Parts: sequence; C-alpha cells; structure tokens
Amino acid sequence: MQINNSGMIGAITAAIFVPLVFAFLRKYGPKQDAFLNVQRMNSAEADGYEKKSVVLAFILVPTLGYFFYFLISLVSGFFYSNSETFVTSGKYVKVILAGCFAIGLMHYIYDFLGKLYLGDRYLSYVAAYNYKYGFNSFRVSLYLCNFVLIAGVVQTLLTIPCHIEFMEDRLVFRRWASFRKHEIKFGEIKEIKRASFLIAPNGNMVSRVNFLVKSNDGTELHSEDLPIGGDEKLAELVFSRISKESGKEISNVEQL
Repeated sequence: MQINNSGMIGAITAAIFVPLVFAFLRKYGPKQDAFLNVQRMNSAEADGYEKKSVVLAFILVPTLGYFFYFLISLVSGFFYSNSETFVTSGKYVKVILAGCFAIGLMHYIYDFLGKLYLGDRYLSYVAAYNYKYGFNSFRVSLYLCNFVLIAGVVQTLLTIPCHIEFMEDRLVFRRWASFRKHEIKFGEIKEIKRASFLIAPNGNMVSRVNFLVKSNDGTELHSEDLPIGGDEKLAELVFSRISKESGKEISNVEQL
C-alpha cells in the first residue's frame, strides 16, 4: 500500500521548480523594452521600497483573504439559507478560493499603491526592479495574477451551486462542476460506506476520510463529488445526517 506524502513532494517540487522558472524567465521571459528609456531608480532606494512591498504583502494577502472568505460564505448562505440545507463548501475550499482572489488582486493593488506612493518616480522603480531580475517582471506578475484571478472566479462559479439539501423524504444535491440536480430518496438508500483511504487519480492511496452513498436505482453520491475539500468534520456531519434520515448504518471499509 502506497501512501502519497503530498506535503513533502510539494516542498521538493517547489524547491526545484521555482529556480527553474526564474532561469527560464531570464532567458525567454518578456523583455523590459517599455522601460529601456526610463532612468532607473538607484538600487538602494529601489531595494528599500521593495522591502516595504514585502511587508505590505504580508499584511494585505491575509486581510484580503479573510475578506473574500467572509464574502464567499455570505454568498453561499444567501443562496442556501434554509436551516435544513447543508452548504457543502468546506472551510478549506473557501480558504483556497479566497486565496485566489487575494493573490490575483495583488498586482493591481501594488500598481495602485506604487503610483500613489512614488508618483512620477514609479516607472523608475519598475525599471530598476525589472533590471534586477533580468526580465519584465511586472508583466509576468500581471499575467500570473490574471491567471489566478480567473481561476478563482471559475472555481467559485463551479463551487457555490454545489450543495446538499435535506428534504422531508429525500436528499437533493448538485455535484461539483455540475448544475444538474440529483436526488436520492432516503427509503431507497442501499448502503453508506466510510473509508479511511482514497485512491487518487494517479493510483496512489491517500489517507483521507471519504464517504459513498448508493441507492437502489444506481445513483451514487461520493464525498469527493462535493467541495468538502478535506474537511473531515463536515463530511462526518453530512453523511451521519444521511445515515440518520435513511436509517442505514455506515459501514467501514479500508478504501473507496
């Protein structure tokens, strides 16, 4: 049995990937043509403002992240405010979505604050910054932030409609990335399984609690179809409720 240690693999990948990205951008990245004729700010002054920018990032990213986390929670609650409805956007999913918006807006915030703080000397700072890294880093930053921002918008649109609603005699739900409603009558539920391991698409076995509901007509609901996102407490809550409403005990298996 192979367990995927995603944290260690991610750290090793980042340590290798990040230097390679900078090396690639130095050689093939967008050139700083737009700033060749701009007088660069002296390196000491540019480095000083860059350090201030890093401090600003440590303040703004968490603040914006919290704001968007609250906003996504508010929007979800607005659409599914019924007390009998479980909104299955887990906290980890909301953190990821909020992070996409916070990081995606950083370039625009930096650009606005830079112009506000430096005024006419802003282009001189940009020229010095690009010269330091050997490519048009601000254009790369714009591309990356736009990509993350668009990804956040798309993921949010696919995630917010996804929910489970407990009706009087049935379970109504939308899977992630689907706008089609499905339903399972509580009396038609054949079995509910709980597994401690999940087989990932790459074939590895991941240690994560997951659930599967099967009905007599073949309809299935898997916890991975929902944006619970590793929130095991929320998964336990949702599927324990299904077990209670259907009168079916949850059977434990090793993997699903």
